[in-house]
Amino acid sequence: MQCAATLSLSNNPFAFAAPISPPDLSTCGPPDLPGGAKPTNCCPPSSTNIIDFKFPSNQPLRMVPLFYERILGSLIKDPTFALPFWNWDAPGGMQLPSIYADPKSPLYDPLRNANHYPPTIIDLDFNRSDDPSASGNISSNLTIMYRNVVSNGKTPRLFLGNVYRAGDEPDPGAGSVENVPHGPVHIWTGDNKQPNFENMGTFYSAARDPIFYSHHSNIDRMWSIWKTLGGKERIFLTLIGIEFDRNSPVKFDVFINDEDDKLIRPDNTEFAGSFVNVPHSHKHKNKKMNTCLRLGLTDCWKIWKLKMMIALW
Repeated sequence: MQCAATLSLSNNPFAFAAPISPPDLSTCGPPDLPGGAKPTNCCPPSSTNIIDFKFPSNQPLRMVPLFYERILGSLIKDPTFALPFWNWDAPGGMQLPSIYADPKSPLYDPLRNANHYPPTIIDLDFNRSDDPSASGNISSNLTIMYRNVVSNGKTPRLFLGNVYRAGDEPDPGAGSVENVPHGPVHIWTGDNKQPNFENMGTFYSAARDPIFYSHHSNIDRMWSIWKTLGGKERIFLTLIGIEFDRNSPVKFDVFINDEDDKLIRPDNTEFAGSFVNVPHSHKHKNKKMNTCLRLGLTDCWKIWKLKMMIALW
């Protein structure tokens, strides 16, 4: 479920293609919702006072956090207001921030996993059930962050995902950070007692939880950090023909040089990466999605090569 408008980039010389046309809001009707969801209305109020939006100069951005931030700044009459980010990438931020966990706070949402309030440490490899071996594993979380921002993000295509142009089939392949940690944080936060892990654990309701915006602010922060890193990737692994139901939660891990009797965790060198789908209910709800997963293996290969040299020595 999503109500949005697409802005024209046709006059932008750096645009690769014309954007997807905006929806006709006059035809807005009931949304497609997953089973068990309460009826809701996402249609915006009609208005004749439409203000054309102007892009900030030389600032790539994500529309939802930007407009939310500007609306809040307008309400409190502070044009310098900036959204706080939930820094789940750092040990000091690997808990649900206390201001969101206080039932008396306007940032509190009752539809969250009751087992994941402080002092519980977030599991950035979360797969809809708590893994006792991963509980409080800050080291594993830090390994996941390095793999998905640095090792698996050495090129724009690896980090940002495959090119998506008007006329393409949906979901051509997500980038490394969108898969992990973006997806697991959504599902880890959502209420496991709700039919669809509402609110954060499913697309149609995720933005009802105020922490959604701090989560996505940190995703934007990852983008800002990534732009300072650089790097080249020489060895890729591409998995094509991944077919899945967009309305269902999906997560699978990819292991390289795996041994059958060894338990592989994200902090093992055999762990190459993951594919994650946060459930989406939309016009493609009755259609199987077909996508791909690209992983960078150059750093992994260097470690494997070193291990082989040590073993031979």
